[in-house]
Amino acid sequence: TAYRRQRQMCIRDRIDGVVLYPDEVFSTNEHFNPCTYENGWRSAATIVNGKIEDSIGGGMCQVSSALYQAVLEAEIEVVERFNHSIKVGYADYAYDATLAGDYKDLKFKNTTGYPMYIESYLTSSNVVIKLYGYEQHDAGHTVEFQNKLIKTTPPEEPIVTEDDTKPEGYEEYTVTALDGKTYELYKYVYENGVLTDTVKVNTSTYAVSYTHLTLPTI
Repeated sequence: TAYRRQRQMCIRDRIDGVVLYPDEVFSTNEHFNPCTYENGWRSAATIVNGKIEDSIGGGMCQVSSALYQAVLEAEIEVVERFNHSIKVGYADYAYDATLAGDYKDLKFKNTTGYPMYIESYLTSSNVVIKLYGYEQHDAGHTVEFQNKLIKTTPPEEPIVTEDDTKPEGYEEYTVTALDGKTYELYKYVYENGVLTDTVKVNTSTYAVSYTHLTLPTI
């Protein structure tokens, strides 16, 4: 599919084999942009104004989200990250990272003091990102992540839109698909199995999402 081809190109041609040197900042947009047909991108599903539509570059955000999760696990400094406007199917709340033009980017900085190598590939069902570099922590250091629901935004009442172009007896309804939600993501740091620190990683707010249906009037 176009979506899979986009992900393959993101991984194979754009970030696989990249070496990030000490104190260098990695910009995902710099590796993917310009998002144009001439630059190799094709139309696939993406989020536009809170709705799923086909647009050039659809599929890139699954790669950026996988990259974000790898960076979190490696405890690399995140310089810039944005969540999607609505929930995506390939990442849990607060674990995603969206890209948009030149104004929403995923950036991280190599603060390890040594070069870091990015390996990336696509399996039959997953985007895989691996980071190789200097281990900054002592043996026995582990981390785990947990997202916490902070707020739920209920939807408004269904919206009925009259449309004279439709057959008599039909109305168009805007039907809620998902509530809006705000999540916080936390990192729990353990030394030899003992919890030593708790860090709030991000706050991610997702809007109410809707689907449009045309239903017969009862």
